Amino acid sequence: MSEGHSPDSPDAVLYQSWPHADGTVRLEYMSDGADRLLEVPAEELSALFNSARLPLFGTNPDRFYRSAAESLAAHTPWRAEFGYVGPTSGRRRWLRASDFPCRTPDGVPYFVGVITDLTAQFATEMELTLSEERLRTALRVSNLLAWDLDRHTGQLHYSDHCGEYHGVPEVGAAPSAEQASLVVHPDDRERVRVEIAAALTCDDPYAIEYRGAAADADGHPRWFVSNGQAVFDSDGRWVRRLGVVSEVTARKRAEAEREELDRQLNEARRYESLGVLAGGIAHDFNNLLTVILGNAAVVRAGVGAGPLDGPLADIESACKRAAHLCSQMTAYAGVGRMAVGPVDAAALLRQSEPTLRADAGAARFTLTAPPGLPQLVGEPFQIRQAVRNLVTNAAEATPPGGWVKVEAGRRVVGEGESGAYVLPPPAGEYLMIRVADSGCGMTPAVKAKAFDPFFSTKFAGRGLGLAAVLGIVRGHRGGVRLATAPDRGTVVELLLPVVATPTAAKPMLLPPPSGAYPSPTSREATPPPVPRWPTPPTLPTLPGLPDRGRVLVCDDELNIRELIASVLEGEGFKVVRAKDGADGVAVFRRDPTGFVLAVVDLVMPSVGGHDVIRHLRQTHPALPAILVTGFADRELPADVRTTGPTALLPKPFRLEQLTAMVDDLTGQPA
Repeated sequence: MSEGHSPDSPDAVLYQSWPHADGTVRLEYMSDGADRLLEVPAEELSALFNSARLPLFGTNPDRFYRSAAESLAAHTPWRAEFGYVGPTSGRRRWLRASDFPCRTPDGVPYFVGVITDLTAQFATEMELTLSEERLRTALRVSNLLAWDLDRHTGQLHYSDHCGEYHGVPEVGAAPSAEQASLVVHPDDRERVRVEIAAALTCDDPYAIEYRGAAADADGHPRWFVSNGQAVFDSDGRWVRRLGVVSEVTARKRAEAEREELDRQLNEARRYESLGVLAGGIAHDFNNLLTVILGNAAVVRAGVGAGPLDGPLADIESACKRAAHLCSQMTAYAGVGRMAVGPVDAAALLRQSEPTLRADAGAARFTLTAPPGLPQLVGEPFQIRQAVRNLVTNAAEATPPGGWVKVEAGRRVVGEGESGAYVLPPPAGEYLMIRVADSGCGMTPAVKAKAFDPFFSTKFAGRGLGLAAVLGIVRGHRGGVRLATAPDRGTVVELLLPVVATPTAAKPMLLPPPSGAYPSPTSREATPPPVPRWPTPPTLPTLPGLPDRGRVLVCDDELNIRELIASVLEGEGFKVVRAKDGADGVAVFRRDPTGFVLAVVDLVMPSVGGHDVIRHLRQTHPALPAILVTGFADRELPADVRTTGPTALLPKPFRLEQLTAMVDDLTGQPA
């Protein structure tokens, strides 16, 4: 552009005569600006034009000369923009040529030409175009969508196609406010409208978060956030609102996952605290039940048959129910250790069918457990207990004439698959046990609390059945799924991990002893015989000792210690009492001769039952031992279990169970 001229002001003026008969033109006059701009005199410029040899660039020559010839022949205005290379300097300029037809007073036609230098204007426009393209590219790469709202016109413009960005193609790139709202999820539109209206009344930056109307490929909601900022005029009034829209789906999902992890962590802490509480209560409660049940047996033996038979039977029955309640609590809290192994679930269910059919009561009961299912990793007693609890719960919800169905099958859970799981399982293959009924179903409110402890729609004192199921499956690292609706019945699915490599099912290492009843399920199993070890060498009988030998009774509960001691003394043993584990080890080491048995409480202060047995067997290898416990433990350390005859006696127990176990381990029936 020549100095002193604006982009639209003429930089050169030319007068050209009417074309000659041969079609050529001649420039009659060129201003000084034209000489500087075109860098050739009028005669040479005329020759270059007539021979179609003007130094053009970036321009279609054929179109340029053809349009000029047509305009000259018709004596009509002509305008063209073209690139021109200065013949002397070689400088490239963008020019605009405008020819206007005129006539002399005598009527002779001619043209007045004006040439404007557009080089600077084109450079500015090109830089603006490049800048806009760079901005669009940066926004596209950053997955952002810029927007601009004009206050006066109310028009909203986006840097790219707004609808395609949100997955709603029918919304254009410059939508109205009503059209723009279509990209927002219907449930969020009213909230977004209110937040936008509030934002327009203040001058502060703002951010509005919303779900998109279109879900992603997996059907999950997409999340966006629109950040806005006002642009003000000289009077401090906003004239435009500028901002960007960004997709924050990944962040929202990460937040949801973090919240879920926090929830699971809090739940784990809750169950850990509950486990400590339930374990302590179960231990102390079972100690009390042992004393009550034992002394009831002592009274029965002392008074014989008579009017006290009924009250004593009621005491024993109440102790059974209380012991069952303890087992359900510890199952829910997961405080009991389990000796798990491969279990043939189909065979287990078929063996349990008579009991399950009885649990179903008046409901029609069917069991589908096809052979060939994978073995699961678990403890048969607890699995049977979980299924029985579900069947009992289903039967109570099913009216006369209804049905209860139990079915076993295979289920594969994929990554991130949660569905309606109350207890989501990790991804993998599972053995599924489904219990369905045609009962009354559950409302959403009842369904949300169905697995809470002591929640029940029945009467007070119920409500640990489903809670215990949840604890058992959690202990097996499985999953629980619940599907129900009012008047449409209920379906509960238990998912239990399967054995990676099928093996022959092995019996439990330490099942509850014969006749024990910590839960109804233990009555169904026939435990394997207690393994035999060589009988300890006969020790010389000390003067005054009974013929059956000495027994160490070690328990920190005085009442239980005295109860066990009195029973064993009545069976012909000489009992050495110890008030705790440390005292028991010390008493035994002072005089280890003549001991044929140790009856030790599993949980005691300072030195626990496992360690007491280890210390005793250092002096007296293979000493028979009975470990008494108020917990739901069914596992002993391998060194304790294999170094001598060892049995576990769960509290509360009957006195005849104690004496039967003593006879079995010592090999000396009374």
